Amino acid sequence: MPRTFNLPDLGEGLTEAEVVEWLVAVGDTVTLDQEIVEVETAKASVVIPSPIAGVVEVLHAGAGDTVEVGSPLITFADADTESSSPGDDRVPNLVGYGATTEGSRRRRTGAKSVTAEVDPPPPGRPRAKPPVRKLAKDLGVDLSSVTPTGPDGTLSRGDVERAARRTADAPSPAPRGRPPGPVTPGTTIPLRGVRRTIAQHMELSHTIPAAAAWVDADASGLQSLRRALKDQYPDERITALSILCRLVVEGLREVPQLNARYGEDEITILPDVHLGVATATDRGLVVPVVRDAHTLTIRQLSAELARLVDGARANSLPPSDLVGSTFTVTNFGALGVDGGIPLINHPDVAILGMGALRDRPVADDGRVVIRPILPLSLAFDHRVADGAEAGRFLTLLAGWTQEPGLLLADRPPQ
Repeated sequence: MPRTFNLPDLGEGLTEAEVVEWLVAVGDTVTLDQEIVEVETAKASVVIPSPIAGVVEVLHAGAGDTVEVGSPLITFADADTESSSPGDDRVPNLVGYGATTEGSRRRRTGAKSVTAEVDPPPPGRPRAKPPVRKLAKDLGVDLSSVTPTGPDGTLSRGDVERAARRTADAPSPAPRGRPPGPVTPGTTIPLRGVRRTIAQHMELSHTIPAAAAWVDADASGLQSLRRALKDQYPDERITALSILCRLVVEGLREVPQLNARYGEDEITILPDVHLGVATATDRGLVVPVVRDAHTLTIRQLSAELARLVDGARANSLPPSDLVGSTFTVTNFGALGVDGGIPLINHPDVAILGMGALRDRPVADDGRVVIRPILPLSLAFDHRVADGAEAGRFLTLLAGWTQEPGLLLADRPPQ
């Protein structure tokens, strides 16, 4: 019997998605949980597996079309009613949204819910969940060459990541789907997906009565701490940005007005710090979020930043990793820019810009010396904080970048 699968609720308040690439065609026979389409939402790209087994009869949208949640996506002829039923309303196991339990999947038969064993993979195709397969594709890893370490012979993310590190010529993670086209005079770029979200956020940012302040910080101590940590932990990706993020958390503990929400009749000081980190990608600027940054050490922050930035650039993060910041950091220096005044990431009330860390001549007790200087700029909502709070926050950061050890030695994470 024919069955139509509608675009499921993708979470995070998303109401529509754009079809990036169909992974099946009319006439193909599809198995339960087989990946059928990649879509792009305002937050991220998602690969959708099929909750229905059958033969593809109709694709209700083409690449580039926008589909609303609940609208028809694909229709199957000869649908397998043993593995799906007209009342089956389960959300499929989406890439980046978690997965079914290892070795099993849920299905409904009438009103009862039963557990069925996962079908064995075709010959030569190793067992792996869809998110792991997508990670392997992004990293250029051939799964047939990877040895699984899981107790049931299933490949894990760690297996794929280790294989990528062992492959000297493995390509850098690249976003799946359509690469950005050439920008030439006369080109029309449609406002869709992430690009439309960026535009909407910029409009919101301009409604905030913002002010700005900046300081050139002597980063001698920060550089020394980074070198010491790299010597101690040579396999970890510890950067100046990750150390600065740790200092930002301490600064927000001292100046909590900058970690807040503005309402019509009230200002809410937030108890937890969820740190957004603006990241340039081929799809535009996105802001992955370090959850509970106030509980993390420098090493933990470094690991989480590496995961989020790599995932953002590989277009593999779920929407839940791209929402909910309470304060944002943007690194101009990664683009070779000395500094700038960033736009506030609504609904945050402040954002810190980090310029290029360069050796510069400075005056020191009547002498000209060379110091590593880190330009820091703060944009803040003047309805929530005043220049006094902004100045205190920047002054604290500047002092800690010169002598971070004194702070971190006596102040553990909250």
